[in-house]
Amino acid sequence: MSANETRREDGGLETQVGAGSTTNSTAARDSAVFFRDSYAVLVRGKAVRRHLYFSLPAATRTVQRARARGDHAEIVLVKLVPVDARHLDESEASR
Repeated sequence: MSANETRREDGGLETQVGAGSTTNSTAARDSAVFFRDSYAVLVRGKAVRRHLYFSLPAATRTVQRARARGDHAEIVLVKLVPVDARHLDESEASR
């Protein structure tokens, strides 16, 4: 256990990262459930815009509004995966 880690009552480790905290193992897997259904909407009009939605009805409404304006819009099902920033190399972290 490092200086910035503390042991939780359930036996897991909690790591302080900046102003927030992250947890390992089961907590990270549980967090992934919240991102299971994610939809990206890509709108191409005067500019290209990207929006992320966590419900299909919200994404669909955005596409309908964009098409009503005459823009090209599409929904893309995306998969979001929690990443522990400590494991990113410097080139990925600076993006």
